[in-house]
Amino acid sequence: MTQRNPWRVFIIHGFDASPEEHWFPWLESQLQERGIQATRLRMPDSSHPDFDRWQATMREAIGQPDEHTILVAHSLGTISVLHFASQSGAKRLGGIVLVSGFAGRIPGLSTLDGFDVDAYADRAKIDAATIHAMSPVLHHVIST
Repeated sequence: MTQRNPWRVFIIHGFDASPEEHWFPWLESQLQERGIQATRLRMPDSSHPDFDRWQATMREAIGQPDEHTILVAHSLGTISVLHFASQSGAKRLGGIVLVSGFAGRIPGLSTLDGFDVDAYADRAKIDAATIHAMSPVLHHVIST
């Protein structure tokens, strides 16, 4: 009898993006080839993100995260994932991968013109101590 791989990876895109863009399909296929359940979430109306709708989408798709759950987020998805994890009540997570995150307006990035990043970020309740307790091994990669 073959044992099912317990790992679940959820890939959350960011502002004005979709699951079909960037490196998201590649990552999903690489994980699935290794027998890992990987899912690219489609966040609603990514050109006009609504904090509550994005949280509801994650709650519905992910359910209760656990030590076999890995959350991978890009761009505005990083703020969303950190809030979700902080509020989930999970004791442990398999991991959190944050790519190109930010928490406020980025000068010179016209893509965000017309979107109030600060208001979105202000809605997030991110508890760093809770995140660290859930996923105690932290690796920081900063590209310059």
